[in-house]
Amino acid sequence: MVRPDLHNLRDQVSRGLDDASQAVAEERRAERSRNSGRGESSDSSYIRALVVVLCLAGLVAIGAAIFNNEDRGRSQPANRLVNQNQDNPPTPRSSDTAAERNHPSPTVHGDTPELPDRLSEPVARFTLKNGHSNQVSFAFFSASDSTRQWAGGQLSPNSVSSNNLGCIPGEKICFGAWSPDSNLGPFWGAGRNGQKRCVGCCLTCPAYAPRVVELRTSEAAFNPPTITFTFQNNHYATAALAFYSQLRPHVWPSSEQAYVLPSAQKQSFTLTCNFGEMICYGAWVKDNPRAGGWGVGFRRNRGCSTCCYECNGSETSTIALNP
Repeated sequence: MVRPDLHNLRDQVSRGLDDASQAVAEERRAERSRNSGRGESSDSSYIRALVVVLCLAGLVAIGAAIFNNEDRGRSQPANRLVNQNQDNPPTPRSSDTAAERNHPSPTVHGDTPELPDRLSEPVARFTLKNGHSNQVSFAFFSASDSTRQWAGGQLSPNSVSSNNLGCIPGEKICFGAWSPDSNLGPFWGAGRNGQKRCVGCCLTCPAYAPRVVELRTSEAAFNPPTITFTFQNNHYATAALAFYSQLRPHVWPSSEQAYVLPSAQKQSFTLTCNFGEMICYGAWVKDNPRAGGWGVGFRRNRGCSTCCYECNGSETSTIALNP
């Protein structure tokens, strides 16, 4: 549908109104001059002319109204849209909020920041401080899998070591520390081989907050005195063994029993003893105790010069039982 040119229409109506007004004025003057001689009234002609002028004025008003409405429709479309949404104003974007206008997001330069540790490889963290007067060795042991162990190191007095151990989620990891000077010396946590029971010495993987432990002398534990004998049976027959204290009437395992070592086998025997006491081994052929033997023999019926050892936490070298 083609809309009329409202500007031209208004101009044409205005010009027509002016022309009509002039024509009415001329017609009235002419009417007065014609009727002046007859003495007739010119009111009827004047009324007819006035009706014409009013009609033309109405046309101008209608044209002006159409023009103004069209102008408002062209100039205020955005206002109509805003007014329609005043009851439900649009939610501002996050970037338009006052907080972000006052505190804009920083611009990141270079590489993406590293992820926090809790999102990377699972670890268990221990921090050990040596509060003992002597050097201390330490290591870490899995209580869930005895084959897993983490190497530690050594701590001089008052030194600190921080350790991040890669681990399997759910795995229990314990620290062990000990004095390297003696097998009977003080130990902490799970001890030298990770086999000691302890309280508060283990973490469950992952453990991102470090377990901080000070190895104080007052909190150290001590291994009971022991001695370990190791034998290799090179005899064709099964051997029997017993151990005798030189300071007291005590026999391991007992005065009526003996340990058994099959032919071609190697085995170690650890005895709990009194520190400093001398212990001698005696071995014999199991089925023929009187047929000879090794060390002090069956029930100490032999003498020896190199078969006795001091109880001080030591381990013997391998002792061969040869034919």
